[in-house]
Amino acid sequence: GIIEKILPEPEKLTSDTMDEVVNKLDYFIEEFLKEYSSLSQEELVNKRYKRFRLL
Repeated sequence: GIIEKILPEPEKLTSDTMDEVVNKLDYFIEEFLKEYSSLSQEELVNKRYKRFRLL
């Protein structure tokens, strides 16, 4: 797979902080889907190709 983004985590990951982590993950997934779901397969491939050519 391809990593799109590294998400921040709390310093101590516990059952008390799990809601915060899940909420952030949910937000980032929704934003990713909003951005990428409107792209055609060709647009998505070109965008990723350009991104990884810069590395």
